[in-house]
Amino acid sequence: SGEQGQMAEGYLHPSYADSFSEVGTAVFLPRSKGWLIKRPIPGSGYFDAMGCYPLFLCENWDLLREDIHDLNHELVSVTLVTDPFMQGSFEQLSETFPLCYHYKDHYITDLSLPLEQTISRKTRKLAERALREIVVERCHEPAQFLDEWVDLYTVLINRHNITGIRAFSRNCFSQLLSLPGLDLFLARLAGEIVGAEIVMRQGSIGYGHLLAISSTGYEHNASYALDWSILKYYADTLRFFDQGSGAGLENAENGLVQYKKRWTTLIKPVYFCGRVLNEGVYQELCDQKNAAGSNYFPLYRLGEFNPGG
Repeated sequence: SGEQGQMAEGYLHPSYADSFSEVGTAVFLPRSKGWLIKRPIPGSGYFDAMGCYPLFLCENWDLLREDIHDLNHELVSVTLVTDPFMQGSFEQLSETFPLCYHYKDHYITDLSLPLEQTISRKTRKLAERALREIVVERCHEPAQFLDEWVDLYTVLINRHNITGIRAFSRNCFSQLLSLPGLDLFLARLAGEIVGAEIVMRQGSIGYGHLLAISSTGYEHNASYALDWSILKYYADTLRFFDQGSGAGLENAENGLVQYKKRWTTLIKPVYFCGRVLNEGVYQELCDQKNAAGSNYFPLYRLGEFNPGG
């Protein structure tokens, strides 16, 4: 994958797709310059593909259709969740993917506007108060903090019973933390690391990739300290910062969504896209699953983790 990732960073870098090696094999799409993960379908000799978690990005959305068409012979189906900043229309997407719907909203901060004007006074106060005792730093060598990051993320996994693709392994994080375009921010309280956030940079956009806070960090509002410091850090170098979406499958107004809205100046949709590439095999696999009546896609994976983000 030499030439594929020379200029790429963050989500578009070949090593990002490779970090999902426990899920499947990275497949490069040569025209659109995006990546899919080819996965074995349990209990069969077949394969399907998903976009990398949490978002599918590519350099040329206009050519994605041809890439997907070329996969016809080797895969049963393909699913992905689009980048909120994708270049292209919903109409164009739905020509490529017969199944295409508004999946979630992403909460975005426009960094070209002064943060003091866009972030509410209440939120700024909470951040300022947290920063009286918490110190936030950007790591120069994220990979050196693999152990600390894994410890923090394990707290998150246990707190929210995370399973499936989001329960990333140590091996996955080990690959991730040395990725070009990745920044790791640490929050320390009296020297102890109580929170950390991974940010992916893609051109003029930063994506809040993963945030993990210890129980002490929760008590001291470490997330406010981190998020405010991160926005300040990128204010002069990036145009947008994507805070991500709510958890779960619906756009429920939960605490996480309320929190993200505090930092938001702009809301952009992401779309869930699906396409059956081999109708006969798809039907056969669904019949074995006895899963008629559900709108889950692909239906033969009903009960597994949803590949969305």
